[in-house]
Amino acid sequence: AAATVVAAPTHAVDTMARDAEMPVSADIYVLNAGQVLAAPYLPRLWEALGLLHEGRFKDEAAAQRAVHLLQFLVFEQTATPEYQLALNKLLCGVRSQVPMVREIEITTHEVEIVEQLLSAMIAHWKIIGSTSLRGLRETFLQRPGHLQLKDDAWHLRVQEGTFDMLLDQLPWSFSIIRYAWMERPVHVNWR
Repeated sequence: AAATVVAAPTHAVDTMARDAEMPVSADIYVLNAGQVLAAPYLPRLWEALGLLHEGRFKDEAAAQRAVHLLQFLVFEQTATPEYQLALNKLLCGVRSQVPMVREIEITTHEVEIVEQLLSAMIAHWKIIGSTSLRGLRETFLQRPGHLQLKDDAWHLRVQEGTFDMLLDQLPWSFSIIRYAWMERPVHVNWR
């Protein structure tokens, strides 16, 4: 077979195509399922970091940066093997077959904005108001989960934890996540 050369896309629409290569029964296990708690905040985060243009990622580089920034939000990691980024890629509209760089350098400004997002989550979720950023990450964001593609949507089942009763007092919803840059929604089953 002849090698195919793919030109770098000029707009996000070119790279955010349907994940046609994923089998209908795709099962993926993730360790960062709790990142879905930040779902309502993500469009504002990407806007604040200059990654969006007219409600979509500016280009593939911006979407890939967002993928890694989500991992930083959860684990404070700047280097992550691609197989650990499956949920991040879905939430950022990056096709599963698109190769990712393993590491990015995160700027001081990006660290500050991500930490402001986490602080805002804590402030709005009154019952955990005295929790540290580390406590939020370790208790809720760093959570195993199982992704499954069925009925043209992704379904994420988050592993339950000791303090999940606090989710009952969460003042925002994350049960269905759908952004303009995503081809399929993610339905979250947690608690």
